[in-house]
Order: sequence, then structure tokens, then C-alpha cells
Amino acid sequence: MRSVDVVIPCYNYARYLEGCVKSILSQRNVDVRVLIVDDKSTDDTPAVCARLTAADPRVSFVRNEANLGLIGTANRGIMEWASAEYYSLVSADDALVPGSLARATQVLDAFPEIGFVFGRALVIGDDEPPREVPDPQGARYQILSGRNFIGRCLNAGNPPPSPAVVLRTALQHELGGYHPDMRHTCDMEMWMRFALHRPVGVIRDIQAHYRVHRSNMSHGFNVIGDREERIATCEVVRQSGRIDVSQFDESVRLMKRRFAHEAYWEAARAMTVGDKALCERSLAFAKECYPAIERSPIAWRFRIKRLLGARLAGTLSGAIGNLKRVASGQPNWRWMEVNSEFGWWPSPSELIEPPLAQGVMAASSEANVEKPAANPESELPGLHAQPRADDARLP
Repeated sequence: MRSVDVVIPCYNYARYLEGCVKSILSQRNVDVRVLIVDDKSTDDTPAVCARLTAADPRVSFVRNEANLGLIGTANRGIMEWASAEYYSLVSADDALVPGSLARATQVLDAFPEIGFVFGRALVIGDDEPPREVPDPQGARYQILSGRNFIGRCLNAGNPPPSPAVVLRTALQHELGGYHPDMRHTCDMEMWMRFALHRPVGVIRDIQAHYRVHRSNMSHGFNVIGDREERIATCEVVRQSGRIDVSQFDESVRLMKRRFAHEAYWEAARAMTVGDKALCERSLAFAKECYPAIERSPIAWRFRIKRLLGARLAGTLSGAIGNLKRVASGQPNWRWMEVNSEFGWWPSPSELIEPPLAQGVMAASSEANVEKPAANPESELPGLHAQPRADDARLP
């Protein structure tokens, strides 16, 4: 059996920890170890960890002497402890679904050239039990070039749900840990760094449970801060020397133009709730990203809303949005709704170039593989065509 080390960063998530560990230890067809890294929690995390380590020798536990935050805690586990062929990072409030590690290692074994593999996640909450998830014995997969993966990051944001990712430990140690300056985009920066060096595997199936609750790090998410860090992440990638700079710069320019439009929507929302500071910050960010935005229709609509006043502008915006939704037949769907699924399963129209391979793994771990003709250039992730900008959610 393949060996997989799983690092669990934990800060005040004692109530979720046992379920998370159980979901990992019950994985089939893999030899698994678990390290819980307690970021100096103030709840009963140490007591729960002591109970878990006493119950199963595969579980170990360390506690930070000072609170390091998620990045420092994660790096302690993956860079100082993980030594198996593969590893995964699973937050204490998330969990794996049955068979996820077996499917991931099937793909990694069959394609030694890929750096990591990811699947989809099912959103769970605190109260509602998650729906039952099947355990396919063989994974449906695609192998993507680095340029396909990076193109998706530029056009739609971070494709992989973090607990649904399994990586090659040796490559992680070679490339280094999470970037300490990327608080909002540390995952995306890491995946893009991998994609600069290796192709990426994608699994169609649900691989993890992703929990949404009020104490998530994503609660209080700052749109402008996230977009600023995504731009900084792109600069890190650009400076790597492993990218087709001219094509990459054009993709980043289009990304910034999209960010400028998003910033105007954020400015309008901030104006409606009376957050003057965020409104002004959003407008400044929009201008910095794409100076021509100030002559665009969205900028003129914002000026009209500002003249109308926040209350009337908010009422009109809500009414117009509802009319558009009814006319188009679109549901009033909320992001990260419990029992919804998210992740990226690429369709042909979303890819810059065809997959390097695709198919379904047999239960025996042998792959029913469809590989296109070899293309040496596809190993390098420079962007040579403009990918489509689509929502990262699957329908």
C-alpha cells in the first residue's frame, strides 16, 4: 500500500477534531499517518489530542509554543514532519470522504510526472448532516498541463478545494512551504508553484468535506485584500523565470480588468451599507488595476448611484437584480450552501490545450488511459491562448 502523511492544523477546533481524524484513519488501501499541529488553542484541543494519540499509534500531536497562524502551523507539519511518498493538509474542521486517498494515489502512481492531484468537495455545516457520498473504486481523472492549470487560476481563481488535494512530499520539500506573505492566497500560490514544474491531476469525484461556519477563516473575507494578493501571487509566478512572460502578462492584464469591475461592485455594496472607507479603497483599487475603468459604463452607473444616495441606490440595485434573475430563470443560489459541491472539472472549452491524458482508473489501480500525442512544449506552463473566464463552481 502507498503511504500518505496527513497534517491537521488545529486552532480551537476541538469539537471537530475527532471526526476529522476518524475520516482519515478509516481510509482504505493506504498506509496513513496523522500529525495534529495545535496552534496554541485555548479550548480543549490538547485533551482531545491526548485521547486520539492514546487510541491509535498512527496519530501524533505537537503544540506550538506560540500562535503561528495557519501558514506557520501548516509549514511546521509539511516541511518538518511529512516524509511519506504523498501528503495532504486537512484542516481540523474539514474531513475526507471514503476512498479519497486511494483514488488520489491511484492517479499519482499511474502518472509519476504530475506534482499533485485534486478533486471536488462537498460543503457541510454545523447542524445539517452531510448527504451520503459514494466511494468509487476507480477515479475519473484528467491530467492537465501546467499552463492549463495556471490559466484557470488567472481566469477564475483557485481551482482546488484544499482538503481535496494530495501532493508529492519530495517535490513539496524541494519547492518550499507556504508563502508567509500570502494570507488569502497561500493555497493558490502553492498550486501555481507546483504547476510551474509539473502537470496537475484532476479527479471528478467528491474527495473531501469542506465545513462552512461562522468561525471559518473565510468568514469576514475581504474581496479587495484577496484580489491584491492574487495580483501579488501572479508577480511571484512571473519572477520564477519558467513562464511565457508575454502571454502571461496579457492574461494578468485581463484578470486586472475583471478585478476592476468587481471592485466597482464592491464599492457600490460598501456605499449601500455606509462603509465609506471600503468604498474609497475599492475605487482606488479599481483605478490602479485598470485606469480606463473610470470611463466605462459601470463607473458611470456608480456615479449615478452615489448621486441618488445609498438607500435609494441599494433599493434599486436589489430590485433590478431580482428582475434580472427572474427573467433569466436563475435561482437565488448562495455560495457555499450546505450540501453543494465545488471544485473544477474542466470542460474542453475551458482548456487552453487538450488534456495530457484522461480516463477512468480500474479498481486494480491500472488506468484505462487516453493519452494524446506527446507534445514536449506542453510540459512547460507558459500561456499561449486566452482561456475562458468562468465561475469556479461546478453546476
